[in-house]
Amino acid sequence: MRRTAAEAAATRSDLVDAGLRVFADRGFAESSLADIAKAAGVTRGAAYHHFKDKAELYLAVVSEKWPVAAAPVWEPLFTEGPAEDRLREHLRRYFVALERNDTMRSILSVTIYKSGNAPGLELKRDVMRLWVSQIADVLAAAENPGVSVAAYGIVSTVSGVTSMWLADPDFLSPAAQADNLADFALRGAFSG
Repeated sequence: MRRTAAEAAATRSDLVDAGLRVFADRGFAESSLADIAKAAGVTRGAAYHHFKDKAELYLAVVSEKWPVAAAPVWEPLFTEGPAEDRLREHLRRYFVALERNDTMRSILSVTIYKSGNAPGLELKRDVMRLWVSQIADVLAAAENPGVSVAAYGIVSTVSGVTSMWLADPDFLSPAAQADNLADFALRGAFSG
């Protein structure tokens, strides 16, 4: 039976959604394309029609799901207003999304703790460098000295909170502490 382009696109989308769920649950190494096809409710043949292997699906999951989940979090970096306010709102949104946005949390979990031998380390490195650069741009507009070091420190602090919370989500609520965590991360960048 020949499928329409819309049906093929829907199947591919279902596979990407299922891939995120399965990778987040089992990790990259313990997942198979057959597992993901089953979770998506499609045949293995359909999975292989869209993705040559599990690695290709993994890269599709990360590269397609991350921008959608992260867009509202990154929005304040590209708005007008005082740099400190923009960065604080970016970080506050990040900490809330870490806990409350299932897609963002799953992608972070998959890429930080459950990636195993998954491809994409270069992609992750590029995303982290871009994040540092975006924060540095906001700091530079505020004529903040030590822009690169401050941006690197902010991203490192947020990354550390993310890793700790994913490892032990009962320790504290990043969403409830979003303002305090954002203030802490920004302390060195805007101290007088």
